[in-house]
Amino acid sequence: MKPKVFLSHSKKDKVIIEKIANDLRSCGIDVWYDEWEIPPGESIRKKIFEDGIVSCDMFFVYLTKNSIPSYWVQKELDGALIHEIETKNSFLILFVDEDESREDLSIDLKALNIPKLNDENYLIPLGKLISRTWNSYSKNQIKLKEKDNKIEILELEKTNAELQKRILQIEKNSIVDVNKIKESLEKIKYDYNSIEINLLQFMKQLKTNLADGATWHTINSKMMEIFKTNGLTYGDTGHLHDKYRVVDFTGELILKGLLETKTSSDLDQVYFLTKQGIEFLNGLE
Repeated sequence: MKPKVFLSHSKKDKVIIEKIANDLRSCGIDVWYDEWEIPPGESIRKKIFEDGIVSCDMFFVYLTKNSIPSYWVQKELDGALIHEIETKNSFLILFVDEDESREDLSIDLKALNIPKLNDENYLIPLGKLISRTWNSYSKNQIKLKEKDNKIEILELEKTNAELQKRILQIEKNSIVDVNKIKESLEKIKYDYNSIEINLLQFMKQLKTNLADGATWHTINSKMMEIFKTNGLTYGDTGHLHDKYRVVDFTGELILKGLLETKTSSDLDQVYFLTKQGIEFLNGLE
């Protein structure tokens, strides 16, 4: 992107205006010059006030005996003043062609320090215009970046709020159906050493341990206690661990969202009741 200058002038001053336009372009500055910007058949009002003024970083007005009484120059200046007030950004720069032209200015413009620019006094005023334009452009770019950052922050906050809303909705929809889970756990049965137990009964017996965090050894000990074995072989029934392992009990509970695992400081796997698991067991009481 390049800085851009709007050239407000009278067509009778076309020669010097085109010189200014070409010199600005050679300095890397775009210009909004009506003869280059308004093709035949286009709305002059729309191109000037909706496309031209608002797209520029600097509004140049060349005040001469030709432009001061010009209807369009006055309208353009009014539009520029309104834009300057709305944006709170000083982007007006005015020049006169001769000292005598100041006599025809309105009272408010006479109070301003308006430099002279003409063929004899050209390079220094042009340099001032170029400097002001780049300065205004830099300030506008900073404002745009700040605006983009604010928009990005607002979008992130909006996204976060939507995620929080979704989380709350998920939590609301995931209210534990105690009876449904109870029935499914009761259908999962284990038998060993002439002892039968379902997964719900096993979970109840481990409730206190799981609330604080149960290690593999804790759950394994509970298995041997329930099936009344110390892990030795019992005749034809075989070793307890040949038939069931800890994962045969914990795996189903994890899949149903009732248990979760964490690694302890000793690198042991520890099993805890999830929020859903706690709600389920509390719902049984």
